[in-house]
Amino acid sequence: MVFALEDIKVVDFGQFVAGPVAARLMADLGAKVIKVEPLEGESLRPQRNSLDAFTKTFQQGNAGKRAIAIDLRTEEGVSIIQKLIATSDVVSNNFRPGVADRLGVGYEDAKRLNPKIIYCSAPGYGSIGPRWDKPGFEPLYSAFCGVHRNSGGHGNPPSRATSFDQYCGLMGANAILMALYHRDMTGLGQHIEVAQLAQVLYYTSEVYFTGDEKMPWDPTLDPEQSGYHALSRLYETSDDWICICCWSQKEWEALTNAIGQESLLSDPRFSTAESRFLNGADLIPTLKESFISETTLYWTRRFEELGVPFEVPIMDGEDQALVNDEHIESGLVAEHIHPVWGLMRAPGFAVGLSMTPGVSQSPPPLLGQHTKEILLELGYTPEQANNLKGDGIVTWSESETGVQENVSV
Repeated sequence: MVFALEDIKVVDFGQFVAGPVAARLMADLGAKVIKVEPLEGESLRPQRNSLDAFTKTFQQGNAGKRAIAIDLRTEEGVSIIQKLIATSDVVSNNFRPGVADRLGVGYEDAKRLNPKIIYCSAPGYGSIGPRWDKPGFEPLYSAFCGVHRNSGGHGNPPSRATSFDQYCGLMGANAILMALYHRDMTGLGQHIEVAQLAQVLYYTSEVYFTGDEKMPWDPTLDPEQSGYHALSRLYETSDDWICICCWSQKEWEALTNAIGQESLLSDPRFSTAESRFLNGADLIPTLKESFISETTLYWTRRFEELGVPFEVPIMDGEDQALVNDEHIESGLVAEHIHPVWGLMRAPGFAVGLSMTPGVSQSPPPLLGQHTKEILLELGYTPEQANNLKGDGIVTWSESETGVQENVSV
């Protein structure tokens, strides 16, 4: 199998979600990604004194990588990482501005070692502006951008209902790929800044507008937090819930047929998509009354028959999706054998490429799982590697080495 990025080497300093996800996407495309962690492990390892602990979020952002655990507060530790940078194509981090420079692994350091390096920084609030030096996390950017207030619904308190971490990681990966393409054309490396605040603003741009008049579309949840529109909304059935999304005239007609309310078609309040939006508050009670009268199974069969766009909210969606054989066969779900946790199922690569498909390569690494292996690749002897460990500059697990291959994608 040929991978799109199989010749690309990435040094990944990312922690938490946004930074690691960017590098994980490249790993799925075949890039050789080395995750750099402090000796105690990054913060998403829930038991930081354990070599084998990780969370589901850690799994999502770090599958397919090799790992080195190293003390960058030491001169020798920095020297090791600089050797890695010198032979790599990409460096990725989500440090606050100035941190990488103080550690000796900032852009200017990397450029000096490797003029063609693609260096991606993902600081929380960006490197300029009044908040540049503040510690940043996704919930804070969402709060600053008004997302929490908007997610609460009309008249409700703010709600922590969304997360943009993965989107920030996706934008970081996209930026890196664009820079790699530019390097292929020009031979030049460059510095990329993917400020996480800017990504949240971009993603939520529908909330913001310019000009003197208010836009007609106000994407705010209704007071029940069930939807943004009478026809794009959750409704309670007699035994559960169902979600509909009927935007076109054809879908509207199918819905009225399905619920036995064809008379709505001649109501001038609902004759066009615009009028249905403007008069949605008048439409919701009728739809509620219809949906509550029958079971979810009844509506499922009815909607499938008539072509109404719908889905049933799954209470335990993660587990049900991950054990679906069809999803595993399609690559939507990947299976791995983890050295500690055994058989693992996790989301696979989300995009299908006919010539260079992406594959979730392996489970997330143990803390320092590949430290010794990487040191030997850099030219250190086994004795030198053991001495570095003995001096507390690096660490690795004695029980597990090497990458655990995926067993199914």
